[in-house]
Amino acid sequence: MMTITDFLLAEAQPNYTAQVASIATRWETMLPNDFVVGLDNDNFICRLADQIESGPFSDDEVVQLISDLWSLTWWRGPKIDDDCSRRIIGRAVSIFRNVFDRPNLPQPTVARSKARKEHSVFVGTLQDPLHSPSRGAIDYAAVLAMDPAVERIDIYYSGSISPRLQAYIDERLGASMRRRGIRFFCVDVVEDLLSEVVGRGACTFHFWCEPALSPWIGLMSLFGPTVMFVCGDEAPVQYADVYWYYHQPDYVTERWARRGAPQSFIKNYVYSQSGPDDWNAEVTPRRRQSYGWNEKNFVIATVGNRLGVDLDEAFVTGLEAILRIHPECVWLVVGALPEHLLYAFEDGFGFQFRHIPFDAELSELMTVVDVFANPFRPGGGNSANMALRAGKVVLTLNEGDVATMVPPEHRIADRSDYFDRLVRLINDPLESTDWRLKQQGHFKITVDQESFSRSLNSMIKLSYDRFVERQEIPLIQIIDRV
Repeated sequence: MMTITDFLLAEAQPNYTAQVASIATRWETMLPNDFVVGLDNDNFICRLADQIESGPFSDDEVVQLISDLWSLTWWRGPKIDDDCSRRIIGRAVSIFRNVFDRPNLPQPTVARSKARKEHSVFVGTLQDPLHSPSRGAIDYAAVLAMDPAVERIDIYYSGSISPRLQAYIDERLGASMRRRGIRFFCVDVVEDLLSEVVGRGACTFHFWCEPALSPWIGLMSLFGPTVMFVCGDEAPVQYADVYWYYHQPDYVTERWARRGAPQSFIKNYVYSQSGPDDWNAEVTPRRRQSYGWNEKNFVIATVGNRLGVDLDEAFVTGLEAILRIHPECVWLVVGALPEHLLYAFEDGFGFQFRHIPFDAELSELMTVVDVFANPFRPGGGNSANMALRAGKVVLTLNEGDVATMVPPEHRIADRSDYFDRLVRLINDPLESTDWRLKQQGHFKITVDQESFSRSLNSMIKLSYDRFVERQEIPLIQIIDRV
């Protein structure tokens, strides 16, 4: 008889099997014995949503199940449809909303000057500069430190800072560490984190890639203004005074409402045209001849850490059709691939397919590419940034993180139009050049650190104003039910 472990590991991504196995072990004891009877990818998400909504679990156990499920959608698949998302997010919001359903909750007073001068930044796991959330966390702190009024930046992280990331910290923050009072605190070893954070006094709280279900997000809203970075097109489940990303507000309004976010969250979203991505260094070009290609080849690159999930049937079928009618095209895939996909691509595409499991200097590799073809996925922003940094054209649908990195007129609404556009880029060098120049202009804006510093300061001020406004109203009344 199939077990939960058998089911989850059968399609786990090669570089995430250990994490998926850990979830499977936990679920073996949590879920009912008959959960796996008749289980398949078509009913998996719906069945788990049923358990999350009405199963015999404590709130803590429900939060764990949701956290595990969201991880699995990245590490294994399948995706969560809108109906199940509304059910799951509704349950999560109700749990975190109850945190504020208590008498005599603190009503702290935070001076505007303190909110600008002092900051606590929760950044999730720190690992290595090749881990985009880790690099982004340091870049975010660097932009905070650009404000001459800042006197304290406390960075709360989990995990272990690698020597490579420490070198990046020294490079990006070295001159600001003492001047701006930047300090790092590992939450894994702090015994009483809440007392530690609150004991340092009033400040603005920031959340950069902090897990959506982290208890600190809701708790910190009790003690000061909050600013949260949101990505992957997913709706938040905890309150913040300001949520921000690069999508236009109308896109977020429609998306978050469809996925189940409360209106009180949606109205707190703020658009920023720039971010903390520091990609201004020159890229060393590589030679195509080193890979057996010449200038007549048209190289299409797809990059990711979860390609077994990202490369769905529609994307692969569309690329296959293009490769068959364009023998000069090469599909370069960078990242771990499940063996069955690797063998299928090698057998089906022959010399038109090239696989590179990993390249530490991705921007350099992208210099031999013509088009970065982003799959139909919510993520992929870091690799698209690398391609843009190398001056290459990025092709993407009008949803997900990558869509925000190209001009609006380059965001493709329909999957069939996606491949039609790719054919036009292959056949028309002038159109490719036009796209590349327009995308480079857009890219310069998104990586403008001075521009993002102004946006961030504006968001900090707005979060403070909203924090002051809500002092007269309990948060449980602000957060509408879903």
